[in-house]
Amino acid sequence: MTLGELGHVVRTADGAWWSAAVPAEVVDVTGAGDALIAATLAGLVRGLPLPDATREGALAAALTAEVPHAAPADLDSARLAAERHRLDPTPMEGPLP
Repeated sequence: MTLGELGHVVRTADGAWWSAAVPAEVVDVTGAGDALIAATLAGLVRGLPLPDATREGALAAALTAEVPHAAPADLDSARLAAERHRLDPTPMEGPLP
């Protein structure tokens, strides 16, 4: 579940994880949710654990929100890797802050 500037929560049968939002200078949120889902699924296909895949999805959403159109032209795995420094280093487990 996305929580906007509060981050996002992932819940499975094994527990729940909360991760902080990726800092972004928001211009237009069009396509941000689609980018989040697409990058999360791509991460899962690559074998990332669900919390890590959703953090990568959140990064894709932040990058998308920073442009004045539906998505950055260079939004791919290389761009996500280059921007990974923007992620909170460790997802938090437990209740929302």
